[in-house]
This record gives sequence, structure tokens and C-alpha cells, in this order.
Amino acid sequence: MQKSLRIRLRNILLAISIIPLSLAALLGIEQNVATQISQAIEQQNEVAIRVAIQTQGYITGAINDLRLLVDIYDINLLTAEEQEKLLINTLSFSPVLETITIADINGNEIAKAGRNEVFRPNDLHNIANTPAFLFQTNDEIYYGELTFAPNTGLPYMTISIPIFDLETGEKSGLIIADLRFQAVWSLMRSAAQNHRSVYMTDLKGQVIAHNVPSTALQGLTYPPPKNGGLLQGLDGELSVLGRGDVYLGNELAFVVITDLPWLRALDASIRFMVIAVALILLTLAAIYFLSRRFTLIFTEPIETLAQTAEKISAGDLGARVSLESEDEIGILAAAFNRMANQLQELLSSLEARVAERTRELATSLEENSKRAKQLASIAEAARTIAQLKDLGDLLPNIAALVSESFGFYHVGIFLLDENERYAILTAANSEGGKAMIARAHKLRIGKEGVVGFAIAEKRARIALDVGEDAVFFDNPELPNTHSEMALPLMIGNDVIGVLDIQSEEVGAFTEEDVEVLSTLADQIAVAIENARLFAQSQETLSELERTFQQYVRTEWKRFIDTSSVKGYVASQTGLQPIQTPLQKDDKAKTDNTSYRVPVKLRDVVVGHVTVNLEKPVSKYTDDELDIINAAVERFTLALENARLLESTRYRARRERLVSEVTTKIRSTNDPDVMVQTAIEELKRILGATKVELQAYQPNEVPGTSTKDEQ
Repeated sequence: MQKSLRIRLRNILLAISIIPLSLAALLGIEQNVATQISQAIEQQNEVAIRVAIQTQGYITGAINDLRLLVDIYDINLLTAEEQEKLLINTLSFSPVLETITIADINGNEIAKAGRNEVFRPNDLHNIANTPAFLFQTNDEIYYGELTFAPNTGLPYMTISIPIFDLETGEKSGLIIADLRFQAVWSLMRSAAQNHRSVYMTDLKGQVIAHNVPSTALQGLTYPPPKNGGLLQGLDGELSVLGRGDVYLGNELAFVVITDLPWLRALDASIRFMVIAVALILLTLAAIYFLSRRFTLIFTEPIETLAQTAEKISAGDLGARVSLESEDEIGILAAAFNRMANQLQELLSSLEARVAERTRELATSLEENSKRAKQLASIAEAARTIAQLKDLGDLLPNIAALVSESFGFYHVGIFLLDENERYAILTAANSEGGKAMIARAHKLRIGKEGVVGFAIAEKRARIALDVGEDAVFFDNPELPNTHSEMALPLMIGNDVIGVLDIQSEEVGAFTEEDVEVLSTLADQIAVAIENARLFAQSQETLSELERTFQQYVRTEWKRFIDTSSVKGYVASQTGLQPIQTPLQKDDKAKTDNTSYRVPVKLRDVVVGHVTVNLEKPVSKYTDDELDIINAAVERFTLALENARLLESTRYRARRERLVSEVTTKIRSTNDPDVMVQTAIEELKRILGATKVELQAYQPNEVPGTSTKDEQ
């Protein structure tokens, strides 16, 4: 803890120092790098422009040499040999010119000289169809496109200058020359210093010159940048580029590019960063040693306080801080000593208070444990009770379960009689309680004991010493009872009985017990009510089942009685009716290869199905016989559905006939016609030959009136 505080303070001081120093160094380095890059770009632009001017000077010088031939010498007056010598002389002092050709006004070559080649008269041709002749104007120099020689791969450019007659001033021919760019390569090499690359491209991006000649011969392309800057160079790496433009006439013809790797451009900045980092590290080292000394001075008194606090926490309550300073730490030490004195005095009386509190906690824990056990017992009892549905089994089990779970001497359950005048003891766990049940023990509601009181008041009643309680009804079967608690069993606002609990201890029950056991009483009341409702529902279901079975018997008897066919025999030859009824039986019978299955509807046998098998019944598995039983069940349902459909059709026909007769009778208001219509319709519907209608006077004896016959 002491070292942690010291380290934290030291780290804070270092952080306070490192952050400003780092920010200042980063800002300085950033500014230096930006300045260095800006200067490098400016320097590269200067070199590129200088090389571009020199290159343009080379080309302009060659053009001027050609103009001298036109302006000073009257070439038209010279012979071909003299012209050739003059051209060779011009090539000797002009390094840019590769070949020079003199042609007449019709495009016929008159003289031609080359730097490394000798031309004879047979080598002269007509050049009237070449671009240098076709696109040459009277007063302008023609600049051809950059071309690479097929045999050497070297770049060259063709130019042409008009020749005018000095006397007439008319155009008399052309001077055509091929400019070579090898002479420019030396300019590139001289400018390529300090890891710089210099190269020149045409406007299409073809590299035509490079400080390394082999690079210029590789046919590389590099789109020239619009301006100098920190861009991707010819080799694909980040570089500081400069740009210089070469003009021929008034048109931009070539671009000179200087390429310096960005790390080389930042050499000075890198040296500056190394120096700055070294200075920062030295400064941090000094700050570190100073912070160690400062934190030691500052934290030593605090460490003394911490050591004294540890001694006190270890049990040395007599330990004190010996610091005599007038600053805040001295004040803190004095306050700490006063606090230690108060703590020592407090601890001297704390043990007694702790012991007292421990006793209280033990008592509370015991009570909570008791409540937890009671709640667990209630939950277990509720699960057991919920599984019982029969009231005759439910009540004795409840009494035994409550007595066993809570350890009560006697548990009894009283239920109200039909008139709600007496509470009848219905179940009990004790021998005395069972004896009381045997003699039909009952208590008058509101008159006798805590049970009658609980029912009348609809609330729990406790008798802590039943011998002295005025409402206690003395019971000789339970002589050892000294405490009793009666809990009403309620459904809604109605009391259906009482849970009577008796103990051999005096003052065994408290109000807390009432709250806990009331939950159990409510669950018992619900269980009793559910058992009653379950019994009623079972009785209702049984009655409905009996009624339905009687209905099935009656309907099928009527159906069989009204039908001449009593069954059918199905075989491979077809279906044959049975006219006489078979013997009735409610069980499936087997007889060698015959398997007989009863046809049942709700346990009412309405017929039998006898299946003649190919082999004895004992040779078939239960699964195979179950298939027959399942088929009979489906057949039974289909047969019942057919009977119901036939019955429905019969009732519908009867209702339709009644409706027709009624409609015809109501079609007239004449009584005689109504009687006549009724007799005729009944005769038609019933197929009778005679229908009688007898009328009686109110006081006349039947049989003495007159008859109307039809």
C-alpha cells in the first residue's frame, strides 16, 4: 500500500512531464517534416525546371544550327557534294542531330548525311508523302511525333524547316532532320545526384530519357504529374517529385521529372527526430530521479501513519503516531491518535454488546429456522394433499400429515353439518380423537370450545392454557391438552369447517403460528372443496354415462326391432344378410380359427363380429389381433354414425310430413274443410283405409258421441 501510493505519485509526475514533452516533440517533428517536404518539393521542382530548360536549349540549338544553313549559306547554289559536306560539318558540332536531309520543292532528296551512316545517290528518295513534307508550312517549323527506332529502340523526333530563295524569297525546298535524345541523357546523369532520379516523358507518358540509360530503353510509361509533390514515383514507391516542362514552339512537348525517395528527402527530419527523442529520454530520466526524491519526502509521513494503522488493525491498540509537524500531515497525525484513543475505549465495551447481539441473533435465527421448517412442511403437506381426490382418504391423511410434520399432540378436522348448527369431528390422528369420531363427537357452533368460537367469529382462536380458558370445553378423551388453536377452514366468506390443533405444552402457540398455519388451513379448505367438487363431478359423470348407455340400448333395440336384417356375413362370394339374431356376449371369444369380438358403444354391446381366420387364433400375435380389434372399433363408430344418420333422416321426414299436413290444414278457415283435410292427409300418409274422428261434448262420456267416418 505504501509503495503503491509512492508509485502512483511518481507516475503522476512522470505523466505530467511526459505529456507536454511528447506533444511539443510531436508538434516540432510534424512541423519539421512538413518544412522538409516543402523544401524538398521546391528543390526537386528547381532541378526539373533547370533540366527542362537545358533540354529545350539543346533542341533549340539544333534548330538554330539548321536555320544557319538556310539563312547564311545559299544552299540552292551549292552542288550536291558541297551540300553533303556542309551537312556533315553541321552534324559534327551539333550532338542533338542524328540525320539531315535537303529536299527540293517537289520532295526529292538532294543531299543527306548521317552521324553514323553514309548515304549514296542511290539511297536518296522522294519524301513528298512523308508528314515532314506534307505538314510543313511556309513560315513554321514542323515537329513530328516522337518515334522509337526499330533497330536500336532509341527515341527520336523529326523536324523540318523551309528553305527560301535569297533572291526571290520563294520557298525552294526543305531541310529535314532527326533529333536524337541520347544527348539529353547526359543532362539527366549530371542532375541525378544525392539518390535522385531524373527522367523525361512525352505527353503520352512514354519514358524517353533517364539518368540510367537502360531504364529509358525498357519502354516504360509513367503519366506525368500535374505538379510536384509527395506522390508515387516511377518505381511505384512514395517519392518527392519535381516537374519541368519542355516547350517546342508554343506547344508543350515533354515533361522532365525529378524523383527523390521520401526517406532521403526526410534525412534532416529523421536526424532531428533522433535528437529530439534523445533529449526527451534524458529529460525523463532527470524527472524520474527528481520524482523519486519528491515522493519519498511526501509519502514518508503517510507511510508512518499507514504502519501505525496496520499495528492497530493487528490488535496493538496502544500504537500511536509520533509526528510533530505543524502542516496538514501533523494535524492528520494528531487526529489519528485521538481516533485511536476513542477506538480503544469503544472496543472495551464492544464485547458485551456483541455478546448481547449474538444472543438476539441466535433467538431470531431459531425463530426463522422454525418458520422455515413450518413453511417447508406446509409446502410438502400441500403437495401431498393436492394428490388426494377422495374426501374419505383426504381428511385422515391431512390430520396425520399435519401431526407428523409439526409434531402436534392432536390434530382434528371438523366439518359443518347440513344445517350449519354443529361442527362434526370428521378426522383425527390421535387415539382420543378417533374415539371421539366413533361416538359422533360434535360441537354447537358459537357455544362450545374454541372450535365453536372460530366458526362463529370466522377467525382463529388460541387457548394458551385450556384448563383456565373460559371457552374451553372439557374433553376426557384428550386429558393432556394444555394449548389449543382452532383455524377456520374458509372458502371465500363461508366457513366449511375447522382445523383443530392441540399441544401438550402450555403456551405452545403464538400469533406468528396463527399466520403460518392459516396458510395451511386455507390450502386444506381448498383441498376439501376440490374433493367435494370432484366427487360431485364423478357422480354426475356416472349418471350421464348410465343415461347415455340406456339411451344407446333403447335406440339400438328400436333399430334392431324395426329392421328385418339382424347382421351380415361377408365372404369372397359377397355380402349375405342374417335374418335371426346371434347370441349376445360382452367379451371377445376364440374358437379354434374363429375370433369373435363384441361390438361396443360406451360399454354397451350391440352386436358381435366373428372373423374366420386361416389358422388357429393362438398362432396370431397380439399385435395382429389388435388390428382386428381396432378395425372393429372403427366399424362400430361407422355403424353408429350410419344409425344416427338414418334416425336423423327419419325424424326429418316425419317433421316434413307434419309440416305439410299443418300447412294444408291452415290453408282454410272453414272447420269442416280443416277436418276433411286432416282426415285425407292422415289416410294418405299412413296408408290407412279408414280414419275416424270422434267429437265429444264437454260433459259427455266417450263412446256415446256420434262418429264421422271417411
